[in-house]
Amino acid sequence: MYKIIFEDKTEFMGGDPENSQWNDIPNKPITELQYSFGGKTIYLKNYEAYNHQLKLGFLPFNNQKTIILSIIIMVLEKGNVGRIIFDFPNKRIIKDIVPFGKEYNNRPASGWKAGLINKNPTCQII
Repeated sequence: MYKIIFEDKTEFMGGDPENSQWNDIPNKPITELQYSFGGKTIYLKNYEAYNHQLKLGFLPFNNQKTIILSIIIMVLEKGNVGRIIFDFPNKRIIKDIVPFGKEYNNRPASGWKAGLINKNPTCQII
């Protein structure tokens, strides 16, 4: 699902959405996060910090099983959080910016991983 490249050029491969292994990421600066699913790959480079959250729920016609409604990929830059939201039920990608501390349902998100400070961040979706 994702690949992380650290400042020391080592890499970490994450799992699938149901077992992302996000908490297993080594504690060292990230230079790049590559996130792939649904035929798209997101390349995020040189941000101050990185995070992701899953939004779970039920669909009206399938209330027996919890499903992933969206994946929210977040990057921190100068006190603001850029979010890329993969909204699966509506088959769309939403990009927005919110203040740090209000990134998940208007509250802080846990699980931030350190990136780099004072670099030139870039985001590309292919």
